[in-house]
Amino acid sequence: LNATPFWGLNLPGWSGHLPAPALAKRTGRFLFDRIRDYNTIREYLKACYGNAAAFDEQLVQDIRACTNGPGGHAAFASILWSPPVKVSLPDLQEDAEWSKGSALETAAASEQADFEACLQALQCDVLLAFGGADPWCKPAFAKRMLQRLSRRRLELQQRYVELSGVGHCPNHEAPKAVAQVLTAWLQQRGDEAGEVTSLVPAGGVVVEEEWGKTVMTERAESEIEVTWADRLATNFL
Repeated sequence: LNATPFWGLNLPGWSGHLPAPALAKRTGRFLFDRIRDYNTIREYLKACYGNAAAFDEQLVQDIRACTNGPGGHAAFASILWSPPVKVSLPDLQEDAEWSKGSALETAAASEQADFEACLQALQCDVLLAFGGADPWCKPAFAKRMLQRLSRRRLELQQRYVELSGVGHCPNHEAPKAVAQVLTAWLQQRGDEAGEVTSLVPAGGVVVEEEWGKTVMTERAESEIEVTWADRLATNFL
């Protein structure tokens, strides 16, 4: 149920399937009401956006409106308490190949694979676009994801584009930059010749958004700088 690698408290005795047991339901309802409070939403947006001008009171109202439907408390309880995603290895074996001694083969011994093993099993090209100022999913996480993706077959691509000054919601905070990156990526996917070219010219490209400028830069995994705190956070999660 829980597709995110960072949520999931794995409440003993509950798989996350609804209906929720009493304890999970009550706790989920209490926390859900705190998180969807107007002031809490504003504080979250202030914390996760690189540019505060990119959101307004209308966005706060829209986010709150999304939580007013039936079943929101129960869905939040499931996300909060259910275990992070685990995919059975027989399912992965149908879609991926791995060599003896690899991480995937090690995962096979437990008959289930975690988030990173699932990444390594992807049999398609992958584009990662991260906000350089994202306080939660920092570029350090992209670096770790690229490391796992690079263990796949050589003909599969993994590309990373970083948007300077952009926070946790690049598609909203820098929609023009995101659209340019996606357009370049999709055009390459449609190139029958299969020629691999840069998604962003060397040195980066400045994009003028409604509320400020951002610089798009394509980086290799080795070019992503991480601090000791970043390493600690990525290892912990």
